[in-house]
Amino acid sequence: MEQPLRGVKAGPPLEVVIFATMGRFCEDYHGGYWECVPCQWCIFIYRFTSRTLTLFPAQ
Repeated sequence: MEQPLRGVKAGPPLEVVIFATMGRFCEDYHGGYWECVPCQWCIFIYRFTSRTLTLFPAQ
């Protein structure tokens, strides 16, 4: 049986934090899936309603 990691406090899932942050600081984000591409450091957001993919490059 695996032991839980000691010293790591339970918190909200990372996705919840990311979606909440995007909703607060990015006026173009209104919910949807996101994907981070580490090699280019950008975020893609797929919009459900218009079926479009928006690119947010790193600044």
